[in-house]
Amino acid sequence: IGGRLSVGWLSNRWGNRAIFGASFVLMTVGLLLFAYVTNASLWLVVPFTIAFSIGWGVSVTSRITLLRDYYGRASFGAVLGFTQSIMMVGNVSGAPLAGWIFDKWGSYQGAWLSFGLLALAGMVLILTMPSPGGKTSPSVSVTMAK
Repeated sequence: IGGRLSVGWLSNRWGNRAIFGASFVLMTVGLLLFAYVTNASLWLVVPFTIAFSIGWGVSVTSRITLLRDYYGRASFGAVLGFTQSIMMVGNVSGAPLAGWIFDKWGSYQGAWLSFGLLALAGMVLILTMPSPGGKTSPSVSVTMAK
């Protein structure tokens, strides 16, 4: 809830792409923390829950505004539907993949580390994307003399 409520203000201040990338950093941190939860380190569940849930909440809201920035209102529905379909592949395959990793190696740690690395790769892709429509970022203004 905190991530979803704050994302509009944060996006206006630092830009949608930066906030979306930060959400992936938080999810990565959360997944890496969760990979090391054991009976002796059960306290790691608390920072995992905080980091991952805020990151997920921010990503859900900022993803939609980022899609609008890149593709506009005219194609928003088609692009959102396409991205939701791609996300569904991950949602459906994630649990069986984690189960297979557990069956193969006797631990879920490899699954959480792999998912964390995927989230980190997503963050790199997001932060290295060109600006939407070739526009400069809101904090940079360019004036051309005639």
